[in-house]
Amino acid sequence: MRRMKAVLFLVLLVSLPAVLAAAEPSASGSSHEQAARELFDLVGGKDLARSASLAMLNQFKSNPELAPYEDVFKTWIDKVWAESDMGREFVRLYTESFTEDELRQVIAFYKTPVGQKTLQKMPELLQQGMAYGQRQAQAHLPELQEAIAARKAELEAKEQKKQQ
Repeated sequence: MRRMKAVLFLVLLVSLPAVLAAAEPSASGSSHEQAARELFDLVGGKDLARSASLAMLNQFKSNPELAPYEDVFKTWIDKVWAESDMGREFVRLYTESFTEDELRQVIAFYKTPVGQKTLQKMPELLQQGMAYGQRQAQAHLPELQEAIAARKAELEAKEQKKQQ
């Protein structure tokens, strides 16, 4: 059961970016869309997301139960990224979240040395943050299990009262 949960968790994490995949926008988009496309390309776009997905496969190194499936997941990730283009969806997300002027400011920042360092360090920092979150969740899992058991008992008691 634990192995199945771990596999399911990995599938969800790895497949989330693929859910966002869509056809690439036309080059004749608005200047707002063009700024969003420039930002998507500047941050590494599809390659960055694929790299992040592959980095998630580090779970296989820390969980021996998943080791036999590492090649299956890698092949699947390669196929997903070969068949998808996230550009259109990210352009939509960026244009809905930022004005054109804001996008241009973000682009200008990412072109600075500090911006470049941010782009370089962010995947590693996100991975470390996810690992920390997983450790914290695992450490407090017994508390959650107890709370769920208590709620289950409470609901069962209420149901028994109704039936009487």
